[in-house]
Amino acid sequence: MSTHYDPFAFDKFKQVFEENVQDLIENVQDNIWAVLIFYTADQDPKKTIILSDKPNPTHSSQKFNYTIGRSKTCDIRLNGVTISNRHCSIYKINTPEEEIIFIEDMSSNGTFVNSKRIPKNKPWRLNDEDTVRLSKNQTNIINSQHENIEFIVQIIKEKLKSEKSFSKNYILGKNLGKGAFAEVKLAFNRMSGNPYAVKIIDTSKINEHKRLLLNFDVEKSILGRVKHPSIIKIHAIYYESSYFYVILDLAKGGELFDRIVEQGHFTENETRIIMLQLLLAINYLHFQGIVHRDIKPENILLSEYEGYNVKLADFGLAKIVGETSFMKTLCGTPMYVAPEVIKSYGKKVYSNKVDMWSLGVVLYICLYGFPPFSDDLAPPSLNQQIVQGIFTFPEENTNIVSREAKEFVSSMLTVDPEQRISAKEALNNPWLRAYKEGSAWKIKGIDDFSFTEKNYFIEEDSTQSMSQSNQSYQSFGD
Repeated sequence: MSTHYDPFAFDKFKQVFEENVQDLIENVQDNIWAVLIFYTADQDPKKTIILSDKPNPTHSSQKFNYTIGRSKTCDIRLNGVTISNRHCSIYKINTPEEEIIFIEDMSSNGTFVNSKRIPKNKPWRLNDEDTVRLSKNQTNIINSQHENIEFIVQIIKEKLKSEKSFSKNYILGKNLGKGAFAEVKLAFNRMSGNPYAVKIIDTSKINEHKRLLLNFDVEKSILGRVKHPSIIKIHAIYYESSYFYVILDLAKGGELFDRIVEQGHFTENETRIIMLQLLLAINYLHFQGIVHRDIKPENILLSEYEGYNVKLADFGLAKIVGETSFMKTLCGTPMYVAPEVIKSYGKKVYSNKVDMWSLGVVLYICLYGFPPFSDDLAPPSLNQQIVQGIFTFPEENTNIVSREAKEFVSSMLTVDPEQRISAKEALNNPWLRAYKEGSAWKIKGIDDFSFTEKNYFIEEDSTQSMSQSNQSYQSFGD
């Protein structure tokens, strides 16, 4: 008897791309019995400490015992004026029925479990997810320089009982962004403490569009192919309680859009650094036969708070669910759309040159601080400005933006896609000043910039892949 396949039965769904299996609770070694997650004052995980059976203890009683304090003899050394030399100890006791974990206070200032001070020199049983604070809460002390030392106790055997694979391995943190059907939150791996961004998609709000969800298998196979230093990496996708959890690299610097707002605009050298990375990413995507379709400053993320290392994001997540209003909410705004997309009248067929148009708009914004096309510039309407390629270079900026930069913008904002510059051609544009030394890309005149791109382009596939550069694409999920 054949088994009926239900494409919407996601109960046990999980797709792994680049996830470190050693950081998953279900793969933990047998001798590990707890993990302590230490938190910062902002309530973000700062460090994890793994408690395991000690291999060669000086005494058998020390095999399952960890002391915490300022003393050099402690297993876990912590600094702080409120921390005693031997502040507390955490230990495990094995009984025939169960494994029990205790904490014992030995300090002057006290040890608190779930905000309650525990008795001194007496064992206190710890439960999974208990919060331990060493000394009194300092938050109400005026001008206090003492940071609270606080950690959460994760008991491995209790975690292993959970069938919720995402919650078992990750802790959700603060909100990073929100749309109609999805939100992005900070998340931390429970074993390593490493931070990630997690896009959470509520399937209950889009389950009426089951035809679109049928493309999920195709989309996740596409996402698994994308591996480039200038593209946000997807580590895994979980399904849990009607939500998809898409685990992504965390870009600490936030959106390029916010950096532009903060600075007003970028210098040409700053713009060169950004554009080189984006062109390498887009060239790679097009080589793979993938069209991003939604390039804009909000989908370009900065790796760190300082500098201009960028990563392209959201090239496939909207396509996973594919629903039109989702794409309008989280992906794309009209001012970045290429003329051929507007003129297609819903045929949804276009070449990968649409990405180069969108990148041209981003380039213009980086140089000037505002878009070349806008409702504020009407008449004509925004759509007609784009379709006819009507834009200008402000006269007051003639001494700021070079003629070569303007020509580069114009080569991207060319209405005819056949005449529009490709990503591969743009990498050789003289304004970019890009050149390659081995696997490192550099820019003439910017000595402190170097970008390493491994050989992601497989020679035997080059004929097939590069022939795709001018073919038409039908958007996935449509």
